[in-house]
Amino acid sequence: MAVDNNGIAFHYKVLKGNTVDSKTLVKFLIEMQRIYKTKDIIIVADKTISQNANLRYLQQKGYKYILQKRIDILGKEDKAFIVNKQGFVQENEYFTKSRFV
Repeated sequence: MAVDNNGIAFHYKVLKGNTVDSKTLVKFLIEMQRIYKTKDIIIVADKTISQNANLRYLQQKGYKYILQKRIDILGKEDKAFIVNKQGFVQENEYFTKSRFV
């Protein structure tokens, strides 16, 4: 699904239930580019989209993205960042930590 700056959906695709998520992202983005000539895109997706081929495509095209990744497959530097207790910020009852990669 694609949403505008206000969070209102303007384009979506319904796929068969047995469709592998990791194989849909690039096709969807190519379709979006062809139809809407999109420029400033931020991809938000779960770990099923976080495949190496998808990440390479996003990086090659210069897309910004927020993806979930499993901690057990991260490199040493990323794991160290996550488990280091320094750098957390309290927001109400939650603690958050972020960085740009």
